[in-house]
Amino acid sequence: MNQRKNILKEVLIITLVSLIMGLIVNSVNPKGIPLVRDDSERFKIDSASVQGNENKSVEKVKTKEGFVKPQNIPVETAKKLFDENVIFIDGREDFT
Repeated sequence: MNQRKNILKEVLIITLVSLIMGLIVNSVNPKGIPLVRDDSERFKIDSASVQGNENKSVEKVKTKEGFVKPQNIPVETAKKLFDENVIFIDGREDFT
């Protein structure tokens, strides 16, 4: 039983040291992976390009579960997102 505790302790130490070293190397590396990604600007909808919304800002209406309700976007915005390999989900009913 004592040997099992030692092995578990060593595994935990090796894991923590590896995690800390990985975070340090990632933060120093100029091509490091960001730990938190901010896509707020990337997915901002240009409300001025939507017909009839020249001076209205796009409001993010949330459902009771906390999700942002789907919004109609201009074809140009959809094309830009498609070119960036964004996944589109078709929520229409299947009428076949």
